[in-house]
Amino acid sequence: MLNVNAKAFVPPTEVAPPPFQENIIYRYRIDTSINKYPDVVKDVQRLNNIPSLLTTRRLFAVKGDLDEESLRYFVEQNILPVANNPENENTSPSSGFLLSRTLLSLNVDMHSVFALNDAPGLLVRLDFPKEFGGEVNMPLNYAWDAFYSLVNRDHRVTAFGYSRSRIGVSSSKESGTYCHYFFVSCVDKKNDRALFSPAELSGLRAPVQRIVSVSSIVPFTCSYRTPVSVVITFGKKAKESLRSEMVADFSFNCACSFDNIEETYESLSLFEESFLDTLNNNCKWERTYIYHLSFDSDIPKEKSLVAVPIWDAIYFVGNICDDCACNIAGVSFSASESGVGVEQLLLRNKEAPFFVNATLSDIMEKKLSVDTTNTLFGGIPQHIRRPFSRPLHQLAIRAISAFITNKDFSFPKEKSITRKTFSDVANAFSKSTYVAKKKCIGTQVLIGTDSYGNLFGVEIDTLSTFALPDCFGGVASRIPECVFVAVLSPSYRNLMEYRIILQDVLVFQGSDVTDTPFSERWGYVESLYIDDEDSWRHASADHVVILRARHVPFDKIQDLLSPLPSDHCTRGLVFLCSTEEISDSHKAETKQTFLWTPPESISLFFRVSKTVEVADNDQVKKALLEVVDAETDKYAPYEDEYVEYYLSAFPDVKKGSIVECLLCRDENDAHWWDILQAFSPDAKKVSTYNEVDEFVHSPSVTQKEVLWLLNASSYVCERCGRVNDKGMRNERHNSYWCHFCWIETGHGDCVYCGRTFALGMLHEQSHLFYCENCWTCFSTWNTEAERGYHVPPPPNAKITQQVTTRCISLLIDMVNTKVPTNDVLDLCCGGSVVRKWMRNKTDRYLGIDNQSTIVDSMRESIHSSKELLPNARYNVICADVFSKDLWMETITKVHPRQFHTIACFSGLHHAFVNEEQARIFVGSVANALVPGGGFLGLFIDANILHARGKTFSNSIVQSKWEDSAVPRIGNHFTITVEGEEEREVNVVPMDFLIAVATEYGMTVRERRRVKH
Repeated sequence: MLNVNAKAFVPPTEVAPPPFQENIIYRYRIDTSINKYPDVVKDVQRLNNIPSLLTTRRLFAVKGDLDEESLRYFVEQNILPVANNPENENTSPSSGFLLSRTLLSLNVDMHSVFALNDAPGLLVRLDFPKEFGGEVNMPLNYAWDAFYSLVNRDHRVTAFGYSRSRIGVSSSKESGTYCHYFFVSCVDKKNDRALFSPAELSGLRAPVQRIVSVSSIVPFTCSYRTPVSVVITFGKKAKESLRSEMVADFSFNCACSFDNIEETYESLSLFEESFLDTLNNNCKWERTYIYHLSFDSDIPKEKSLVAVPIWDAIYFVGNICDDCACNIAGVSFSASESGVGVEQLLLRNKEAPFFVNATLSDIMEKKLSVDTTNTLFGGIPQHIRRPFSRPLHQLAIRAISAFITNKDFSFPKEKSITRKTFSDVANAFSKSTYVAKKKCIGTQVLIGTDSYGNLFGVEIDTLSTFALPDCFGGVASRIPECVFVAVLSPSYRNLMEYRIILQDVLVFQGSDVTDTPFSERWGYVESLYIDDEDSWRHASADHVVILRARHVPFDKIQDLLSPLPSDHCTRGLVFLCSTEEISDSHKAETKQTFLWTPPESISLFFRVSKTVEVADNDQVKKALLEVVDAETDKYAPYEDEYVEYYLSAFPDVKKGSIVECLLCRDENDAHWWDILQAFSPDAKKVSTYNEVDEFVHSPSVTQKEVLWLLNASSYVCERCGRVNDKGMRNERHNSYWCHFCWIETGHGDCVYCGRTFALGMLHEQSHLFYCENCWTCFSTWNTEAERGYHVPPPPNAKITQQVTTRCISLLIDMVNTKVPTNDVLDLCCGGSVVRKWMRNKTDRYLGIDNQSTIVDSMRESIHSSKELLPNARYNVICADVFSKDLWMETITKVHPRQFHTIACFSGLHHAFVNEEQARIFVGSVANALVPGGGFLGLFIDANILHARGKTFSNSIVQSKWEDSAVPRIGNHFTITVEGEEEREVNVVPMDFLIAVATEYGMTVRERRRVKH
């Protein structure tokens, strides 16, 4: 009878072939899914052994001849389609194949079948890409050729083959850790370890991750179930809950404390030995066996007490399970906030089998497993990690003790360049030699090597440790015994690729170099000929590459400021002191490292205190922002500020979330926030109140100002040592002097004539600087003035104008020898006395009047006048003399410097409507006068009129006061002069005018009364 399971091999006779024939290999396909789940039920119908697998056709024979060519064709059919993406495989689902020297059939002597079922063997875990989409078929094909040649002629091997599995499957098709194995079945246990030597294994064209001895190797690898599932509990409550309904087959208790690195990893190593012994302990694997690993000690709740991150312990166990074709069925915690890192694991991995006080039956029913490649924790992507060897792990622990948890050592902090720190940065740049590099965005890590050049890493923030492949960019040989400070950042070429940028070196070839100046330390790094970050922008086949940062001197910094790709992971520039020793720069009081962030790239981290709905828009929500109070180390609202965001863009933002917000400003310097990224609680460090406040309320430093800082050394005053670009070279001393030193030595910038660094002195009252020439000008008068000339009044002038015109002429003659009159401002000019100023030989004249007809008439008169000096400049403008913006907006545009004399011969009383307006006018006049300058004013003495009664009249003038009016400021009276209309005049108190003028540094030179 023909056996359907082995019809290609059973001859058409009633006599069965012998169980073993030399050089004949029978081919069987393992027709089970690569996604294996735990199944603890021990049912006769579902037993996991070779007869059961043959019956259910999970293991079945494949047609073909028994020659080498047919075997090769069979192997290629099963290996070449293999990919870490099941959707790309055209063939039906399969998890591998079995090659046996024994015919496996239910119709032959079952002794050989049961002998193979019980035979021990070796499981070889291959170090192939374990992430989704990794290329494995061609390397796997080459590795199989080497493996086949190694075991084919060894008759101790009864069967061998290939299997694969996918661990940690979730709703995402890109999830899961892909594991690939070779396996061999041996004659007896004594021969299993003698099959292969390390030298022979080096012939495999793929690195071997681990070799494990397993009892009953064929059922172990060919089963549709997970042979062993590990369940981990943290805390006594989780342990009690797990055991409340079911009891695991095996258990191990890690008696360790997570604040003790050596103790924790020693316990994990003991677990590893116990677990591997379990796999080689005469189990037949007829069902899934449960292994319970418990940690009774509580996870510390303070980050400073955590030496071993929670994920590192889980990852350690997960790597063992991956190597042994097993899995972690679930992890149970005593509480969601039972320690540092627990809440992060639960929130960032919602589909992962992480539980709180779960029972064993609850975990088994979920049929899940931990995905060691895609679980999110800290800032290190799991797919670039490699498992540790024990010696390499010990080196990583030593690096943590020496450079991270050591209180005598700290990494240099970057001091932000802002308006507040600008002066300190300029002084630092002027006194020391600095180099610049791009600010790299990412996770800060330590990268180290052992004496053989094997790589390890430590995430500084979480203390998570990991191993790396040999991925130094451009280096052909191994780099032994070094420890570097680096940043892990994503490569913009691919989402799965990363670059590690070396920033500094702490240990070089076994020697501590932290006391060496930075320039010499960095020379060590450059001597290794590692490619720099600009020459290799993408990663390698290992998805990670190590490059060195590019440090440039100031004269080449323009290359770093050139435009970068929008997705390039840099943000500004970092300036390092190349002459400072790292041991000094690591002290808290020294700040030798500076960071410049472009204004458009400033982002800060906040904690969300709560989210609220936005009125009339159900698509937008508002998150209230919190920062860390540096004094209490607690969260506090930041000035009631918030950020609005689209719910569809950030659906997971809630109370306690960490958000990175971009600081945005408009042209009026108003600011708001935009969310860049959202993180789970504790995933990022929240900015302090002072950090946020400094960026919000201090204007950002522009690129142009950064370029100025690079030249700070050229602006160092050789007299006082200060940095100031407002200075010039002192030819006498042949050195650069700052602006302040020039002033201290009697030099300065004259505010009147504009000469810079001229010899002069400060005005005692205004503290303004004037040069010697201007001081001389202020103390001289017009000797060529035509004194005694009286400007004739206009032909139709009324008596008031006739009198004031004559009085003004006399007043100008009188003050000509007391104050300088070469530069005159005539307020409410009226046009009647401009000729007097011309006869006075005044060089510059500015008249202001609010009547455009008068202004036009004066301009015409000035233009046609023959009395004007050749170089004199006379101008008249139309403006409101008593408006608020007259001095700053109107006068400064046509006359930007001070006046020798300011006159107001008519309309002065308009400035005395009230005390406030009067003070503004007098103060403006005082500020607009040069030292020694004079103010000429003409007004009616209200005290004399008021003394003559409420009403007074004579043949020329009539005055009238209200009953409650007094001759004080804020009051007024009416006056009528012969031939003129009645007008209202504000009181100008003489004593008030003199008192206010004195406050502003003016004194009375002359006071004359004109009696009618």
